[in-house]
Amino acid sequence: MAVDATTASDYGRKYPWLRGRLSTIPNGVDTEAFKPMDRTECKREWGFGGKVLLYAGRLEPDKHVLDILHTFLSISQPDAVLAIAGDGTLRARIEEQGRGGSVRILGSVSRSRMPSLINASDGGVLFSDEGLSSFALETLACGVPMIGTLTGDLPKLIRDGDNGFLAELGVAMRTILRGSVVPERSISEMVREYAWPEVGQRLLSLYREM
Repeated sequence: MAVDATTASDYGRKYPWLRGRLSTIPNGVDTEAFKPMDRTECKREWGFGGKVLLYAGRLEPDKHVLDILHTFLSISQPDAVLAIAGDGTLRARIEEQGRGGSVRILGSVSRSRMPSLINASDGGVLFSDEGLSSFALETLACGVPMIGTLTGDLPKLIRDGDNGFLAELGVAMRTILRGSVVPERSISEMVREYAWPEVGQRLLSLYREM
């Protein structure tokens, strides 16, 4: 089972015996937990005052978190904060290189607190070659714009200038921080087909077939 068509194709090329035996079922998102919330209250909870960009995930080389950090530091947007939630082997380097800048290293954040953290943000950021990121789905489900890459199913989810950007990273960051694309409840409607009641039925159908 693959989470997107690109991943299924890659596996089919790498493992020819899998061709014709792969099913494509996307990651699901808990839309009961990840939904638009009171953003003012969420910002207060996390101590955010101005605009916030959020990365959440493993702090490992394949996630290109250092690229996100360096790009953010290079744009010098006043009153903007880059919040980084997660842990991994790059944490010490990220803390060192982000010192003195408007960077908040949050460490591991419990799943129960992630909806409020996302709602406290003005945009989510990814810069890795993932087929379909759970963080991207959760961010959009909260009505928050998402910055992503032209990989996997992200181009099906993210529409430039509408609910996020697949453009050059620095340009995308500046645009969201300047308020050209803002969190909207309507953004959450774009991921309804990825809600667990929908995806779960597809999973159950596959298991029953097997």
